[in-house]
Amino acid sequence: MHLLIIKYLFSALLVFVLSSSTIYAKATSKSDLFETCLRNKNNENYCKCAIDKSYDKVLAVNVKSKVDVLTRAREELEVKYKKAYDLEISKGGLNPSQIQAVCDVIDDYYKFRADNGLPYKKVGKRNLLYVDRKNIKPITSDIRQALAVKTAEIKKRIQDLNNKYQRNGAMGSFSNINGGACVIKSKIKWLDEEIEKLESLPPKIPVNVAIGNLLEASKGICGHLE
Repeated sequence: MHLLIIKYLFSALLVFVLSSSTIYAKATSKSDLFETCLRNKNNENYCKCAIDKSYDKVLAVNVKSKVDVLTRAREELEVKYKKAYDLEISKGGLNPSQIQAVCDVIDDYYKFRADNGLPYKKVGKRNLLYVDRKNIKPITSDIRQALAVKTAEIKKRIQDLNNKYQRNGAMGSFSNINGGACVIKSKIKWLDEEIEKLESLPPKIPVNVAIGNLLEASKGICGHLE
């Protein structure tokens, strides 16, 4: 008796796990969503209704959610940028034009990465920014060597500027290719670019839609077809 109960519970749990994985699976196109909907609802008319009347709404919610994440990250960076910029002036002893001169050098480093198909738009611990992998080139030995040469060149250019700026007790710039006001400023610009892409209509980049969200949003509109 106990063995039968255990087998029943295991079977029920397996069905629940499999159905949950299907319901919450994500798709990248309307056709994928339609096929997944059919597997869940087994009702072609309902699924057509869900795609026609609920997809755009769910997509808009997903886009807004991603924009909200990037906007919060941008607000955090604004605070960090102000602190880093104030540090350049107060302790570094730099004026705005000197800060911009350092930033121009660091911008040149990121331009090199972009021109060579190397990923560089990273904000925070996770890469929040969309990267089109088709535009990322394999890192060949030649590119790796060129990057090493470019990195050394950028560091020297920053050091040369600091040799000019470190006068009368001034410490010079705290910015480098890994951090500081200039990098934070670039990250804010990258976030602005990604937010603009997301807010463009129609969306210029793919945004996954969960089938569970689509079915939930279509209940009231398409429920009469069940």
